[in-house]
Amino acid sequence: MNEQSLGNADFNAEEFDSAEAAKQAGEGGRLMQSFVRQDQDPSLKNDLAVVSDFYGTVLQVPVLALPVDGEPLRFATFQADGDTILGASLRPEEAVNLHRTIAESEGRSDDALGEPLLVSMLGSELVDAAFATSAFASTGIDTVVVDPLGLGIAFGREDQLLDYKIKSGALRQAVHRGKEAVLAYLMGEGATGVMMFNPDAPGDPAALLLRDPQTGAQVFPLFSSAMEVFRFSEKFATAGLTGPWLRQAMLPDMHLVVDPSGGDAIEFAPAELAAAGFRLPRSS
Repeated sequence: MNEQSLGNADFNAEEFDSAEAAKQAGEGGRLMQSFVRQDQDPSLKNDLAVVSDFYGTVLQVPVLALPVDGEPLRFATFQADGDTILGASLRPEEAVNLHRTIAESEGRSDDALGEPLLVSMLGSELVDAAFATSAFASTGIDTVVVDPLGLGIAFGREDQLLDYKIKSGALRQAVHRGKEAVLAYLMGEGATGVMMFNPDAPGDPAALLLRDPQTGAQVFPLFSSAMEVFRFSEKFATAGLTGPWLRQAMLPDMHLVVDPSGGDAIEFAPAELAAAGFRLPRSS
């Protein structure tokens, strides 16, 4: 993960107003803030935060044709320094500007007048689709660049930070939006998340719980990706879970905390969960 900007070679992270940019970017603001923090204070912890926020960000992605009947997406890419680049934008108007800039740079003035075909995708969905490889074909994309005309947040096909396969970009997006969004997502259809467990414990994986240091109450730590578990502790293994499984596993006096490794953890007390009807009876 690095910086690869097409339109702002003079960008200075120290002078960048991340709060104002985040406001303008809407839901992409959390990703922008994480990237600037990593640029100013490079570390593995901050690198992981950028990728995690990328997974939970909705992006406008250019395609050659709108998808039909589940066929693989055909992305509209461009060439830069010998690599095949897929540029993803935070807002539709930025995607239009990118489309025109690329067309004009390639001498295709007629194409610059048209509008790009766009699909909205979470970063977690985009990275899986863009870097998909089978025994028969590959997309050929080397790098995904978010906001190519601005910050230029680049993720490469060989980026080891993308190797954490278990992830729920939708849960990370809900964390960006706040408590109500997290609760609505976890209680909705198709909800998924990640738990951590002790790989050395015998038997089937069992979720590791935390203890509130002040009250001693049990806390269930839920994560939006295996990467978030690694940010929390590199000692534990990870496993995916579903919303219904979590709601059955939660005991009446148990707290819930989502993505506790960052400064944006979402916490629920037992009374909040009870009021929302979060818990489901355990199947016999």
